[in-house]
Amino acid sequence: MNPANPSEHTHFGTSVTVVIPGRPWFHLISSVEEADRFLFENWGSYDSEQWMEAMDQCAKVTTGNANAEDVRTAFIAAMDNAGMETTSVTLLP
Repeated sequence: MNPANPSEHTHFGTSVTVVIPGRPWFHLISSVEEADRFLFENWGSYDSEQWMEAMDQCAKVTTGNANAEDVRTAFIAAMDNAGMETTSVTLLP
């Protein structure tokens, strides 16, 4: 991560929408920070190996051992494993 611009490497190239079964809304996840917050807030209900791997990838970004796309990939795997629907969304500037 670039200390001069900490958000430079934390935004996903393509955002992810997440729908939790039984809830009437969706979550738009566009960055490592948003993925980390979502994972932490929902950890108790969806704990799994994939969930922990996604959380681990978020932590690795701060040390430079993972990047936003590593997190995005692990995040989608965790959502799929938890039975959540995900779609990719490209946001225009």
